[in-house]
This record gives sequence, structure tokens and C-alpha cells, in this order.
Amino acid sequence: MAHSTHKIALRPNSVQERWFQSQCGYARFAYNNALSDFKAGLEIDDFRSEIDLNNRWNKRKHSYGDWVCKQDQRVGLYAIKGLANGIKRWKDKISNFPKYKKRGHKLSYTTDEQAVRVDGNSKTLVCIYYR
Repeated sequence: MAHSTHKIALRPNSVQERWFQSQCGYARFAYNNALSDFKAGLEIDDFRSEIDLNNRWNKRKHSYGDWVCKQDQRVGLYAIKGLANGIKRWKDKISNFPKYKKRGHKLSYTTDEQAVRVDGNSKTLVCIYYR
């Protein structure tokens, strides 16, 4: 199966800009929250899987306020999938233990197999098509 990738530069207005930044923040928040949950599990010898982390996140996320409901929920799912991939790489001794994501550093998120990276004034949407 061949992959075809397209990079599309976006020029959002101020409302769209805030939305992109909000999605990036939500992805970071979900990732960091799941990482804290995973670390807490390790302390009590409970190795939490991707499914466990996602289920636990889904139960907790609405307690953080209404802003969570306004976000694309797939962004949180893919953030936790990214964490699970980092945990697998750590477990297989390929890379170091996953670190918390910092605010304002390499803003990006993934949703439904499309990656969005925020660089300065432009946004890049990467679309991957399967043939």
C-alpha cells in the first residue's frame, strides 16, 4: 500500500489561531495527565495499558471544566496513543522514559491521522492518503 503525503500551509485568522492553540494545549494536557496517571500506576506496581490510560482519562476529563467539552476529543485520544507509543519504546529499551510536554514548546497535535504543527505565523496540516 503506497502512502502519499501533502503538506498544506494554512493562514488562519485570529479566531482560528486561538482554536489551533487550544487544540495543542488540550493535546498537551491529555498527554501530561495520562503520563502522571501512568507514573502513579508504576508506583503501586500497576502497569497501565493504553486502553486503561484512555478509559481513566475519559472518566476524569469532564471534572476539569467546560473547556474540555469544546475540544476535539480525538486530539486527546491521539495524545494518549502517542504516550503509549513512547511507553512501548521505553519498555523495549529503544528510548528514554517519556517526559512531560512543556507549554509553548513544539506546538502540535494529531487528529484522525492528520498532524497539525504550529510554527510561528503559519500552520502546517499534513495529510496522509493511502492508495
